[in-house]
Amino acid sequence: MLSFFLVILVAFPVFAQESVEPPSESPTLSAFTLKDQFDRPHTLTSDLRMILFSKEKSANKLVTEVLKEKETGYLLKHSIFYIADVSGMPSFIYSWFALPKMKKYNYSVLLESEPDKTKVFPSQSEAVTILHLNNLNVTKVLFARDVQTIQSALQSLESEINTTKDSSEK
Repeated sequence: MLSFFLVILVAFPVFAQESVEPPSESPTLSAFTLKDQFDRPHTLTSDLRMILFSKEKSANKLVTEVLKEKETGYLLKHSIFYIADVSGMPSFIYSWFALPKMKKYNYSVLLESEPDKTKVFPSQSEAVTILHLNNLNVTKVLFARDVQTIQSALQSLESEINTTKDSSEK
């Protein structure tokens, strides 16, 4: 019985995070514009470093849990977009409940109401897709099913930005 629990404990991180390396030809995203919950347009540009993408309520909850602890302007400061695919949400629920709730957030949620722009994004059930970018080239893909994986990806990006900043100051 003890060995069963040890196997579960060792295997759990595999279920929580799955890293997928992009194909040998690193896919490049095309620039597009989406509006946030305040109807402000945001355009993907070459300086974007990361995209957090969710298609389901459970994934949205994970991102919200992480971002509610971050200071206002965190996503902008770190060149991150959070995109939520709300195309499957009934319009009544979206208009009367989801959108007013999102307007209370201290960060922008880019809203994809017709998944034509994000259909190229890989996704998995109940997971947040984390796309690492360099000049709109996808360099790494993660699927996060827990808060810790998202926090780890954000910390990794912060370290990368700080290292780049430190080397440019020398």
